[in-house]
Amino acid sequence: MEQTPENQVNKLTVAGTEVIYNKVVREEVSYDYLNWYNEKQDAYYTLTSYGDKILTQEQFLQLAEELLK
Repeated sequence: MEQTPENQVNKLTVAGTEVIYNKVVREEVSYDYLNWYNEKQDAYYTLTSYGDKILTQEQFLQLAEELLK
């Protein structure tokens, strides 16, 4: 996937799981999303803040941590 200046990407560890954190900031919209892979289940997951709620990065990562526990 081509990265543009409006999409900031970081590799993080949340609850012992490596996740890719993306922050997208555009003129018309701003949101975060996380992607991770569960090898045991052979499944990819995406958690996004896109919608009518605004979360800080810290709140978003805390939510992901709760899901990954």
